[in-house]
Amino acid sequence: MATLMQKDVLVEFIAGTQALIFRVSSNPKYKNFNFDNGIYELPDDYRSLGKLKRDIYSLEPSEIDFKSLSNQIKVTKDRFSLIEKELMERENEH
Repeated sequence: MATLMQKDVLVEFIAGTQALIFRVSSNPKYKNFNFDNGIYELPDDYRSLGKLKRDIYSLEPSEIDFKSLSNQIKVTKDRFSLIEKELMERENEH
């Protein structure tokens, strides 16, 4: 169960995490960027978070498990933060 404010926090947390995923995955050193044909693919995490955001919008706050969802989003955010840090370190080496 969540409050209306917690529902808003989840939506903002997802949006911030999606921005991080976009920033990381658009780095040419990230494996999902294809230079050969110019096609850029966002990771599945980005799309999954988009679906989760739509689901949250459609739910009443009382139907939302704030703690579980915020932990789920945090795991994704932490993973991409680590990737971003590694990419930045690689760029600084060259």
